[in-house]
Amino acid sequence: MVITPKIACNTCDTKHLLKVTVGREDKQNHIFPCTECEEEIEFGLESLFSRGQYRYIRNCRADNFDYSEAIQVHLNPDFGTSHKIVQAGDIFTAVMSNCLEMQRMDALLRKEQNEGIIEHRANYENYNSEAMRFYLKICSLLSKNKNELANSYIEKNKTNFDEKTGETYNYYFEKLLNHLLGSYGLELLNAITEEKNKAGDISTLIDFNTTQSIDNLESIEEFIGLFSEFSQVFTYLNKGIEISDSVKPTSTDFNRTKKYYSSAYETLAKMLFIPAGLNNAIERGDPHRFEKIDSLGKFISNGNGDKLRCIKDNINLNKISSCYDNHLRNASFHSHMKYNPKKAKISFNQNNGTPISITYKEYLVMCIKVTEAIAALNLFSLKHLQPVQIKPDQI
Repeated sequence: MVITPKIACNTCDTKHLLKVTVGREDKQNHIFPCTECEEEIEFGLESLFSRGQYRYIRNCRADNFDYSEAIQVHLNPDFGTSHKIVQAGDIFTAVMSNCLEMQRMDALLRKEQNEGIIEHRANYENYNSEAMRFYLKICSLLSKNKNELANSYIEKNKTNFDEKTGETYNYYFEKLLNHLLGSYGLELLNAITEEKNKAGDISTLIDFNTTQSIDNLESIEEFIGLFSEFSQVFTYLNKGIEISDSVKPTSTDFNRTKKYYSSAYETLAKMLFIPAGLNNAIERGDPHRFEKIDSLGKFISNGNGDKLRCIKDNINLNKISSCYDNHLRNASFHSHMKYNPKKAKISFNQNNGTPISITYKEYLVMCIKVTEAIAALNLFSLKHLQPVQIKPDQI
């Protein structure tokens, strides 16, 4: 559905007819330049699932005019169509641009190299965060031992989700993780699994894993809580489709997302004993044996910045390095990143003082990829690092 708020720029009074695709999130924000003076306008929607409210956040106000009087600005919370500008009176382009982008995405998804993610999405389909929020709620209730309430919640949502009641926490958590997993996370999970098959005896890694708190539900809750900021990029990455460089996400509340990367980075760092242990088992026959230290316990107590050094020569395990950036983590954690909204660019200095500039889209990609890596390692743990349960009749 496309709605049509009428606004005017507070700086130059230029009228704009917004054509905003509603999507399936309860809230969305958009930032775009005025079509006349180019000063930024920030407009938002809230409570879309109830009464619905327009938010004139910055440099704009409600106005009243005929549809044919004003330049149109098309905004979409889900697709990277950016702030497409269309001449006054055009009644087709907003819907048509959405349809064309969906067709383009479908064509790219069907390319041969995306067959793995096609199968994965067929089993764990996402339309934005709906399915993820469903399984997150179940996991949250079960983690608080509210089993009856979790079952009631599942029954209440039977129309949308044909899910079983009475299963274990891990059953629902695995489904949540699979919905989070996009092409990068799936590639990483498959690569780590391939290395596990070369590792021989990993019983001591399994034992060590049982001593670690690794479900990371809080980190996933934080990501989904910020989903309206990630949704435009997530739609593409979750299906294995990159957004073209010419597109800028229009949901750009950097104040909400600037701390997320450092938070997710720290969560991922706590799980890096998994690829490190696999590499040790492959190279030295013992998950605990490093070149210079003799236990995974000592490894996890070391600084996070150098944790990938031990797997740098293993191509499969080192795939995780593409989302694990200590320079970006430090800039995010210490609030040293500066955001230029007009250029949609983030600038910061690396640890050695070298200046770096990335687009806001690139930052969102890193946030999503580090979240997928968390999901991938959790899935690996659930599938391959759980102690063998001995049944009474086997004793």
